[in-house]
Amino acid sequence: MKDSQLLRTLKFFSSSQWDEFDKFLRSPYFNDEIEKGISNAYLLFCHIRKFKDDFQSPKLIKDNATQLIFANDQVKGKMDKTMSSLLKFIKSFLVVSTKNKSNLPSLEFPLLDFYSSNNWSEKFETEAGKSVEAINSATIQDENFLLEKLLLEKRIHEHENINNKRVGDLNLSKTLEALDNFYLVSKLKYSALLEQQKKFIDIAGKQKIELGDVISNLENDHLSPLLAVAYQKAIKIIQSGHKDEHLPFYSFRQFLAENEAYIPTIDLRNLHSFLRNYCTSAYNKGDNTFLPILFDIYKEQIEKGILYTNEFILHTTFTNIVVAGLKLGEFVWVEQFIRENKNKIIGAKNEHEVFDLNLANYYFHVKEYDKAWNLLEGNYEDLYYKLMAKRLEVKILFENQESDILDAKINAFKVYISRTSSKIIYPTIKAMNNAFINYLSQIINPSTLHNPERIRKIQQKIIAQKAVAEREWLLEKIEELLKK
Repeated sequence: MKDSQLLRTLKFFSSSQWDEFDKFLRSPYFNDEIEKGISNAYLLFCHIRKFKDDFQSPKLIKDNATQLIFANDQVKGKMDKTMSSLLKFIKSFLVVSTKNKSNLPSLEFPLLDFYSSNNWSEKFETEAGKSVEAINSATIQDENFLLEKLLLEKRIHEHENINNKRVGDLNLSKTLEALDNFYLVSKLKYSALLEQQKKFIDIAGKQKIELGDVISNLENDHLSPLLAVAYQKAIKIIQSGHKDEHLPFYSFRQFLAENEAYIPTIDLRNLHSFLRNYCTSAYNKGDNTFLPILFDIYKEQIEKGILYTNEFILHTTFTNIVVAGLKLGEFVWVEQFIRENKNKIIGAKNEHEVFDLNLANYYFHVKEYDKAWNLLEGNYEDLYYKLMAKRLEVKILFENQESDILDAKINAFKVYISRTSSKIIYPTIKAMNNAFINYLSQIINPSTLHNPERIRKIQQKIIAQKAVAEREWLLEKIEELLKK
């Protein structure tokens, strides 16, 4: 049962969803088994809930649940049917619980359509007025808001067009304005996200996005939705290329701080990713001042809950936070962060593998090398973690002075990098790992050990190249050699 679709689904439940689903299952309206006196699906749910913080528990196996729920009634396939039944309840619950959570009218506007189709103008106009008022009172104006407004203005136009009194513009001006606003925000948002994606992935064609006309419309007061301005600023920091003393970056960060209360969480998460990626890029290009800025941004976003989705954190974000904190020597904070988020990591094929690798990285930094080594797996499906683990193995062997095994590991790593296609390893990542291997090979070369001049030349090359994996650790080893 541990790898079943049922548990994989329940794993993503937030604390409030566990409570809400419990009430859902106990309701005769949704679960007619309750009226019959007992619900096997509910009993199974109660059993699983005991282990909601540890789905890897050996007690959470099908045999245990079968014995608990059915006792001596060992009908073949009964537990499978109960698991399937509970999964269906979950799907029904998710549909019901996510309906009508917006403070906006439904996208379908059923009352408006009813009154319009029956040519009941008086009731249509009253209901349309209520809908307009509800939309205009919304604090957060996201894409859904803009789409709702467009569809509402369109319905008002269609109704006025049918009942054309030859007065006014048939609501066409407001419909066109709503259309422009929806298009503007959507165009800027997805263009910005695509431009950011191009920084990390070789996208076929790398088509140039023409945004001149779109962005110029921001000069019109009625075409300046907050999200449009936000994504315009996001595009600017991508295109700035770390020039102008990073002014677009600082301006964008200040803008988000001042307006975050009015930006939807999902967009706020997107927009903050531009800040983090800018810092990472600047740091990878050798500007070490951006590492503490990046770490501060992470901590701010953790406190505000921006990085979490339904109490869970994406595995890549989790790892990036750990790496940044360890580089800055924030060991106590990082260990606490790793352990607090053990069961909150999502998005990887094996989240426990991600947890173990990051804990191994923490142990390495606090010089508990044996603990770090024991947590490393033999293989990782995710390329980023595979490279991270290979570098960590090499560093542990270096620190433990196991030169024979170290040489073999370095050679194996070198072969892996050279044989792996650039379509799999992005060229920049490939170059950074190759640089790590080459500089470490030079450092452990016997002719380097007692040759200060050679050591300083290696140091200068690392500093000059900047984009080198494990750059701080290599420079630290260089300093240790110079002191001998």
